[in-house]
Amino acid sequence: MPLTFRSERPLRALLHGAGCLFSLSGALVAQAPPPAPAAVLHDAREVHLADIRQLTFGGENAEAYWAPDGTKLSFQTTRPPYSCDQIFSLPADGTAPTLLSTGTGKTTCAYFYPDGKRFLYASTHLASPDCPAPPDRSHGYVWAIDAAYEIFARDTAGGGPPAADEERRLRRRSDDL
Repeated sequence: MPLTFRSERPLRALLHGAGCLFSLSGALVAQAPPPAPAAVLHDAREVHLADIRQLTFGGENAEAYWAPDGTKLSFQTTRPPYSCDQIFSLPADGTAPTLLSTGTGKTTCAYFYPDGKRFLYASTHLASPDCPAPPDRSHGYVWAIDAAYEIFARDTAGGGPPAADEERRLRRRSDDL
C-alpha cells in the first residue's frame, strides 16, 4: 500500500532530515514576475520559523535543499516546457532558476555535494524520456515509488552526461561517497 501525505494548507513547511529547508509547493502554472510582497507569509502560531520569503513563482515546486554554502538551493519543479519534475538550482535571492537535470524523464531529491560543484539526484530518464504515469490520487496525495528511478551524480556547471547508478550514500561532512 502506498504511503499517503495529505495537507490542508497549499504551502507547508516540512522539515525532514539534514539539509532540508522546506518543501516549496504550489500549483501556479506559468512563470511570472514576483508579485508585490505579501502582507504576511508567517502564521503567528508558528514559533520555529521566521523571516519567511517566497522564492519561486510559477510551476509546481517541491523538495528544496540548500547547498552547503547557503548561496543556492536545488529543487524539483514542473514548469514549461517540461511536463514532469526536473531539477533546478535557484540562487538564494530567487532569481534565474537554472536546469540541472537532463530535461527528460522525471526527477526527484537532489542534494548538493559539500563542495557545491556536483549534485546527487534520482531520475527515470534512462528508462524513458517521457514522464511516468501519475499515481492514483483518488484517496489523496500519493508519492509514486517508480522502479525506473536510478541515482545519478552530475556537475552543477552542466555539460557531460550524468554519472549513472550512483547508488551510494553521500556523507554529510565529506566529499566521499
